[in-house]
Amino acid sequence: MKSPLLMTIQSIGYADACVAILSLQTAMLSSFGQGNLEDRVVELMNAGTGAFMCLMVLGMGIYGIYWALKQKKEMGDGGMSND
Repeated sequence: MKSPLLMTIQSIGYADACVAILSLQTAMLSSFGQGNLEDRVVELMNAGTGAFMCLMVLGMGIYGIYWALKQKKEMGDGGMSND
C-alpha cells in the first residue's frame, strides 16, 4: 500500500483530523471557560495547538515530497531528464 495517491489521501485525512481537533478545542474552551482571567490562557492554548497542527501538516507535506523524490530516484529517472 505504498501508492502515492493513497498516501496523499491519507495525509489529507490526517490534516482534516487536525482541523477537527482544533475546532473542538476552540469550541470547548469558549463554552466552558470562566471569566476574563482565563481569556489569555485560552488564546495561548488555541495558538499553541494551532501552531502545532500547522507544523504537523507542514511536516507531512515535506515528508511526502521527500518520499516522492526518493521513489522517483529508485525508479531510475532521478528527476533529471536531458531531452
